[in-house]
Amino acid sequence: MVAVLYGYSFFQRVVPSVLVEDLTSSFDVGLAAVGGLGGIFFLSMALAQLPIGTLLDRAGPRRIATAAALASVLGAVAFASAPGIVLAGAGRLLLGLAASVGFLGCLVVATRVLPPSRFGLASGLAASVGMAGALLGQAPLRAAADAIGWRTSLLLSALLPLVLIVGCLLLLPRGGAPRTAAGAAPGAPDHRRREVFRRWPVWACGIVSATLVLPVNVYAGLWAVPFLQDVRGFRPTIAALAASSMLVGFAVGSPALGWLAARTGRPRPILAGAFVTVLGVMVLIVYGPGLPGWLVGFASFVAGVASGGMVLGFGLATTGIADHRRGLAFGMVNTVVLGTTGLAQQVVGAVLETTQTVWATTPTMAYRLGFGLLVAAVFTGLLLLRAMPDPGGGSRDERRHG
Repeated sequence: MVAVLYGYSFFQRVVPSVLVEDLTSSFDVGLAAVGGLGGIFFLSMALAQLPIGTLLDRAGPRRIATAAALASVLGAVAFASAPGIVLAGAGRLLLGLAASVGFLGCLVVATRVLPPSRFGLASGLAASVGMAGALLGQAPLRAAADAIGWRTSLLLSALLPLVLIVGCLLLLPRGGAPRTAAGAAPGAPDHRRREVFRRWPVWACGIVSATLVLPVNVYAGLWAVPFLQDVRGFRPTIAALAASSMLVGFAVGSPALGWLAARTGRPRPILAGAFVTVLGVMVLIVYGPGLPGWLVGFASFVAGVASGGMVLGFGLATTGIADHRRGLAFGMVNTVVLGTTGLAQQVVGAVLETTQTVWATTPTMAYRLGFGLLVAAVFTGLLLLRAMPDPGGGSRDERRHG
C-alpha cells in the first residue's frame, strides 16, 4: 500500500513537465511559475521529511500513510480545479506534504518486516514502483490530457489515493518501532536524536543521493520534454517517450543496483561508476550533436539505470543507527534529496526564462546554461563519495574521530 502511495506521489511529481503548455495557458504564467509549481511540491516534501520520519518511528506506518492518502485526494482535487496559480500552488503544497510519507514509509516497513540483507532490493523495488507512477505521468497523461483535458485527467487520478485510504487501514502494521539496546533510554530521546542530526556521514549520503538522482528529478521530471521539443525538434509524443526512458531506467536500476550492492558488499564503487555514467550521458544529450530519438531514449535509459544507485545512500545512512531512529535518518537523507530537487527545479526554470527573455539567448544556449548546473551538481556528488559510511569500517570522517 505504501509503495502504491509512493507511485502516486511520483505521478504527481512529473505532472508539470508534461503539462507545461497547458499550465502556462490556463493560469497565464511563464516558465518560472511552472517551475515553481514543481518546486513547491519538492520543497514541501523536504520540509516534512524530518517530522514524518520521527512520526513513522513513533506512530507507525498505518496512521501516517492513511493521513497521507487523504491529503493526496484533497491536494489533487484542489490542483485540478484551481482557477489560478495561487490555489494551484496550494494544491501542489498539499500533494507534496502527502507525498513525503511514500518512500520513507516503504523504507520503515522494509526495516520492520525484512532481514537487513533484503533492504537494498526492497528499497530499489519501492523506487521502481515510484517510477511506474512517473511513467503514467508522462506519455499516458499527455494522451489523456489531449483526449479529455488536463483537469479531468487529474481529477480522475484522485480516485487511486481514495482507494488507498481503505487499503492502508486494513493492511499496514500499526505502532512504532521497538527500542533496541543500542537506542536511547526512555528518559533521553532528545539527546539521541541530536546525535543522529550531528552525524555528517548521514548528511553526506543525502548529498550523494540527491546529486545522483538530480537528472531524473529535474531533467526527465520537468524540463526534458520542452528541451527535446524546442532544441532537438522532437514531436511531443517522441519527446515524452524519450524522457520516460530515463524513468524506466531508474525503475530497472534501483532494485538491480540495490541487489548488486548487497551481493558484493561494495556500494561505493558501484556509486562511483553510476556517477561517471550519468555525467557522460548528460554531457552527450545536452552538449553533443543532434541525435535521433531512439539514441536519446537509449542514452536516457542508461543514465536512469545508473541514477537508480541513489537508493544505496539510504541504506548506508543507517550504518550504526538504532532501529527506532532509522526513520529519522531516512528523513534526513530524503530532506536533502527533495530539497535539492525543489531548489534545482526553480533555479533551472529561472535560468531558462531569464536567459531567453532578458538576455535574448537562443533556446539551445538557455538549456545548456540551465542544465550545466545539473552537470556541476553531479560532479560534486562524485567528489563526496569518500565521505559516505563504509559498511566495513565507517566513513573516513568516523575513522578519524572515532
